[in-house]
Amino acid sequence: MLVVMLSGSEGSDVCEIEFKYAERIKLNKTEAGYELFIWPKGLDATPVKTAIHLVSANRVESPVGLRPPFQKLVLRSTTHLAYFEALDALDHVQGISDDSYVFSDKVKTLMRTKKMLVLGQNMKLDEERLIACSPDLILDYVVEGDLEKDTQRRERWGLKTLGLAAYLETHPLGRLEWIKLIGLLVGKVDEAKAIFEQKAKRYLELVELVKAIKNRPKVFCNSPFGGVWYMPRANSYFAKFIQDSGANYLFDELKGTGAEGLSFEVVLSKGMAADFWLNPLMQWRTLNELLAADERYRLFPCVNKDGVFSNIGRVNELGGNDFYESGVVCPDVMLEDLIKIFHPKLLENDSLFYYRPLKITK
Repeated sequence: MLVVMLSGSEGSDVCEIEFKYAERIKLNKTEAGYELFIWPKGLDATPVKTAIHLVSANRVESPVGLRPPFQKLVLRSTTHLAYFEALDALDHVQGISDDSYVFSDKVKTLMRTKKMLVLGQNMKLDEERLIACSPDLILDYVVEGDLEKDTQRRERWGLKTLGLAAYLETHPLGRLEWIKLIGLLVGKVDEAKAIFEQKAKRYLELVELVKAIKNRPKVFCNSPFGGVWYMPRANSYFAKFIQDSGANYLFDELKGTGAEGLSFEVVLSKGMAADFWLNPLMQWRTLNELLAADERYRLFPCVNKDGVFSNIGRVNELGGNDFYESGVVCPDVMLEDLIKIFHPKLLENDSLFYYRPLKITK
């Protein structure tokens, strides 16, 4: 069990931090602070327990404790950057594991001026550089087996690791809600709560807007990789977006979370009825490129009816895609994009933010 101490004034109160949509995290108030529970495996499995103590600032603390707001955090996943940027707390991030796919201009400026260090590559942290930085806390992401070994090894160097499981949440508001934990770690709980409430309110307003719509287009997504078409299951993160945007997901019989590998033929048999195809391979910027990859894609009727939309509306010259970066804290904007695609006359402004249609170019 990791023990993290949060310093505060004498007699300071521990505020209530509830999670309404996130299922893989829970914070219980204690007299000293919080008990943090994270479920990195199944929700019926034993959670990882972390003690977070709120202590008075004028007491001498145990050497195992730390005193946030943390000023020197290292992130293994660049997707966590969005939480910090939304909270105006990028100055709390000392380093990240990889700069290959960063989209944020603010983050790139910090890296260019060496105010945020690149401590590895291919999403892996270089151990020597990590030890030299001596961060207060490493925010990792949960991968079965790997994180436990990394955590134990880092502990021998005197470094603490907290594994986050936000990417395993299946509700878009659940992933956003992890901003409350980040707010706790950087001393911005009130700001984090306000951001969540604002974004959740807009998201739920949009869900309500399309709830009564009867004409729901049929949708499928993704594209083959290595000969296998990985299709999101019905209870997965992106399937929830499709359902909430007033569309029918063609593969809702695939129960569970994550994705299921299907053959081209299976996808084609259902995809013949599709009105829209979302999120084909990011490298395809036009229908020409999509069809050049496999002429059989022309068999999907939606390809010939301007029904292919890709999440490449915000991609930089290095391949950084903001859909996978700021998207985690902007589920309302992502949902609004999908509603504009499926029901173009429903909202006043029809401009897309994360998406764009794939067209034939000459």
